[in-house]
Amino acid sequence: MNKAKLLYDVITTLRGKENLRGTLEAKLEKGQTVVFSVRNDFEKQLGGGKTKLKMTTEMECEGHPGGGWHGCRGRFEHNEAWGRHHHFHGEFHGGIKGKLDRIAFMISVFQALQVETREGQETVLSLNTRDLPEDIRCLVQDKIRHRGMGHHHRGGFLQEFSQAGPVDVQITVLVNDKAEVKQASITAEAVQDGQERLTGQAEVNFVW
Repeated sequence: MNKAKLLYDVITTLRGKENLRGTLEAKLEKGQTVVFSVRNDFEKQLGGGKTKLKMTTEMECEGHPGGGWHGCRGRFEHNEAWGRHHHFHGEFHGGIKGKLDRIAFMISVFQALQVETREGQETVLSLNTRDLPEDIRCLVQDKIRHRGMGHHHRGGFLQEFSQAGPVDVQITVLVNDKAEVKQASITAEAVQDGQERLTGQAEVNFVW
């Protein structure tokens, strides 16, 4: 299957949607212990940039006092009406070098992207960072580290992985015969402090 044509069809289909609805479920494990999990039922207006969500979060931390990531075990529920979304920017360098880095990154990702057609006319897109060139893998690792350091007050996935060794990431996207994304999942694995294995998993199921 032509990867460029498939990606174009998926993006074009998404651009034609007015609302994006679905459920996000994610968890972070240290060894055999689940230390963080979240479920998020969301609806997003693609044209206006507004989001409606219902979030349930569970955390198990290390016994420090307080209500943040570093000192709580419990369950939190959060409901939010239509609100503005936030923009996050990458950590590429500026100038010509930054533009070349972006181009190299996109080409490397496109080349490493695997496409498989299943029965029922579903298509699976998959990408593993182990299939990327070494310099691009280092760039991904740097982005994870900078994002984690920049959002340490929130805690969670990026903070934990920013303090770990090399991170292996597997991304899988399931597309139906209408070029709609049915499901997207990501798994990240790394070893922290030379002994504990970190495993982060997130899955989004879309409703069209």
